[in-house]
Amino acid sequence: MKTNLVTSATLPDNTYVTSEDTVYTVDKLYNKRPSYPFRFDGTGNQWIKVEFTVAQNITAMAIFNHNFPNTTTITLDASAIDGNWSLVSTPVWREENLYSTFGATLEWWKLNINAGAVVTPQVGELFLGQWAAFENAFVQPGRKDGPEFFASDNRTHMGQDWIGYYSNADTFTISIKNLTAPSAVDELQSFLKDIWENEDGKFVFIPDHNQPHVYYVQVVNKKGYAEREIYGIKELREWKLELRSLTNGITLL
Repeated sequence: MKTNLVTSATLPDNTYVTSEDTVYTVDKLYNKRPSYPFRFDGTGNQWIKVEFTVAQNITAMAIFNHNFPNTTTITLDASAIDGNWSLVSTPVWREENLYSTFGATLEWWKLNINAGAVVTPQVGELFLGQWAAFENAFVQPGRKDGPEFFASDNRTHMGQDWIGYYSNADTFTISIKNLTAPSAVDELQSFLKDIWENEDGKFVFIPDHNQPHVYYVQVVNKKGYAEREIYGIKELREWKLELRSLTNGITLL
């Protein structure tokens, strides 16, 4: 998912919220930095409304670096006007990051969050846009992925040592192969050009649509994506993308 319709064009003038923290303001819903979140200034029923001025076809919603407890009720509504809301999706809770897919073309969108009477909800990054799988290309098995931990190694002159933990991120190495498929090459090149020109090399990544995992990632490698393995009529290229998820924040010493 590469293009977020929640942008500086909709923030803050066309985005409305029930309450807003004085520091973590509504414009933080889209700053390509989930560690710097938007926070409400209240508990109980809270909502975010986005007006796109024209109807937008939206097929996916994702939330990154949230603090919702597992008892939170989350719903996504949409409408042609600011009212007469229709339920579009009921996302399933997942710790820190969650997403849902659906399909609707409407002008107004409303995310409802009820995290209870204790928790003041926060949203590190809100994505509303379209999701799609690469055509004529396949993510190969054997993908390397796992957490990367950021920490300092501290040692005194007397030999005492300890670790100062800061944060973590997930890393992925993805291989995409295609056989005699120029359209797949064009698709990948267009995708990479678009995310680097418009999104600082960042996009929403769903490794498996049948699983609940979703990541807001950045492409780490900036060149050398494709390697030709077979030449001739049935040319085989392998594309490799090195990805790292954006950290949700730091733990200070």
